[in-house]
Amino acid sequence: MEKKELRRLIRQRKSLLTPQRQAMAAEALLRQLSEDDRYAHAHCLLLYASLPDEVPTLRLLEQASARHRIVLPCVTGPSTMELREYTGAADLSIGAFGIPEPTGCLFTHLSDIELALIPGMAFDAAGHRLGRGKGYYDRFLAQTQMQSVRKWGVCYDFQLLDSIPTDAHDQPVERVLIC
Repeated sequence: MEKKELRRLIRQRKSLLTPQRQAMAAEALLRQLSEDDRYAHAHCLLLYASLPDEVPTLRLLEQASARHRIVLPCVTGPSTMELREYTGAADLSIGAFGIPEPTGCLFTHLSDIELALIPGMAFDAAGHRLGRGKGYYDRFLAQTQMQSVRKWGVCYDFQLLDSIPTDAHDQPVERVLIC
């Protein structure tokens, strides 16, 4: 199946999500992270403020910001994004594509990031990631400073597929958290 068709299929499945299922996923994400020493000992995390069809991260952001330095992506142009520090929910405003983005200070010390949680439309067991099709994360994660960062995908169980078609520019994750 081609990427475009996979995105359509996943969007269909996401449209069936109930608030209860989303709340369960948010709890599952918190539980998995709380049980992982690599997360617990990380000082600086790249997280994401979830869109309505993604595993909810608001509680994660609230809890993590009490113990970790948190940075979130902000879309800055048709093919670029930057990171800004997250200091609390009041720090978020709706940015490009309806994505909640922080208004905090620009973050440029990419080598300080120890762990990145990455959303996706779908993942496979090999860590391949299917994004929304604009390539923002792939371009960002391909930067030299991001090569040593642990990258974990986050998805619902129906977003984990047997295989995903990949291109040379696609950036894999090392682990997928299934919620």
